[in-house]
Amino acid sequence: MKVKKTSLTGKILIIAIAVLTVTIVLFAYISTLRSQESVKELMRNRMINITNSAAAMINGDDLMKIKGDISDAKTEEYKRINSVLEVFYHSIDLKYVYAVKKLEDGYGVVVDPDMQAEDEYGEIIESTDALEAAMGGVSSADDVSTQDRWGSFYSSYSPVYNSEKDIVGVVAVDFDADWFDTRKGTLDRFLFMLCIVIVIGSAVIVWIITKRARRELNERRHESERLKQTKRAIEQAEATKRDFLGHITQQVRTPVHTVLEKNEKILEETHVDRTRLCANNILTAGHSLLSMINDILDYSNLEDNKIKLEEKEYDIVELIDKLARTISPSARENNLQFELTVDEVLPRYLYGDAPKLSQVIMNLLSNAVKFTLEGSVKMSVFMVALEGKEVVIKISVEDTGVGIHPDDMNRLFNAFERFDREKNNTTGTGLGMAIVQKLLELMDTELTVESLYGEGSIFTFMIRQGVVKDTPIGDFEHAADQLKYSTGKVTAETENSL
Repeated sequence: MKVKKTSLTGKILIIAIAVLTVTIVLFAYISTLRSQESVKELMRNRMINITNSAAAMINGDDLMKIKGDISDAKTEEYKRINSVLEVFYHSIDLKYVYAVKKLEDGYGVVVDPDMQAEDEYGEIIESTDALEAAMGGVSSADDVSTQDRWGSFYSSYSPVYNSEKDIVGVVAVDFDADWFDTRKGTLDRFLFMLCIVIVIGSAVIVWIITKRARRELNERRHESERLKQTKRAIEQAEATKRDFLGHITQQVRTPVHTVLEKNEKILEETHVDRTRLCANNILTAGHSLLSMINDILDYSNLEDNKIKLEEKEYDIVELIDKLARTISPSARENNLQFELTVDEVLPRYLYGDAPKLSQVIMNLLSNAVKFTLEGSVKMSVFMVALEGKEVVIKISVEDTGVGIHPDDMNRLFNAFERFDREKNNTTGTGLGMAIVQKLLELMDTELTVESLYGEGSIFTFMIRQGVVKDTPIGDFEHAADQLKYSTGKVTAETENSL
């Protein structure tokens, strides 16, 4: 009986040890699986955070202009995006980083610091659930690796937004599958080891892994926050610079007006030729300076979205006639012929922001006269379509001037940009075309430019305006003469009544 009792106790002990061992193994196995999922999720979040950081630094308006072929490599937009991606490519633990857009044949790679061959521009890649999610606005990473001619990777994607908050593409980051799978394989090897150790050992290992993963996640969070702070600091500095520029120009404009007023009194009261010559020079220089100040103020206000459309009824004959009478003396001084063509069927009385439309056209005409040494400047206004209570108008300004070099075309609308100084030896702020572009964007249209270097340029835009009366202009010269006659008659009647 004693032996039997000992045997029974031993069996119970063996069973207890077996149960405890199985419990430990199951607990270790379950703990390891949970740890695997936790670490895998943390690694996916790390990949997404890196991708989000890259996407946040890319200008969506630049990416929107990328077409997906070899010609992109020469554009300033491509270079700016590429320079941002290169920073991440060389400083963060990843295999590839590139920008993706939806092209005609699918999703194509449009910007990649590692691009070398021409056929790699716009190369179509396989769509994944993570890529589709990013195109829908949710940053995501692949759960399984994908394989192509470049190797095997885990990829993460983050959407890129333009200034209108529309998704224009995504930034993709590829991480070598070995980078991911090696860490997963290490956890798999831990499984066997944890199955033969006690529960405390399993808990310690899980704690170490979790702590390490959390530390990496916190580092990435801090890194992302630092990038956000840097971006906010840059934006604040830009806003401060614009405010300072606007304030200074406002302050300068007042004394310039005072100088011009005093100068006008000198011109009125003096008859000394030398004094009048100096006063006329002051008048010319003062108006030039005032024009520059106004350009800076307009651009600063447009940058800060302080300028809004103020639409009213207006007479397009009056608008065009004022433009023609304003630019004609400048054209004559430069020995240029000014030609004007106005569509006879164009409705005369329209609804829109006439002052801003006039400012756009005057900037184009002034530039045409300024950069044309001989020949002519032509302005044409045509009706494209009459759609109920709206009319689409095509306005063109053509010159026989110095033209624009193909290498400079992409910089045409850059603020404070002046190029080809040897040929364009004129003065100015370099803001005229930038202001034109922003005003046209405000009016929901854009400027197209055709230019032959050394032969001339054509600037064209189409604008939609409301129609107050569908009465056509008819013969423009006759309508303009009638306008002058009626204006002169009203002035004469007013003087007689006084």
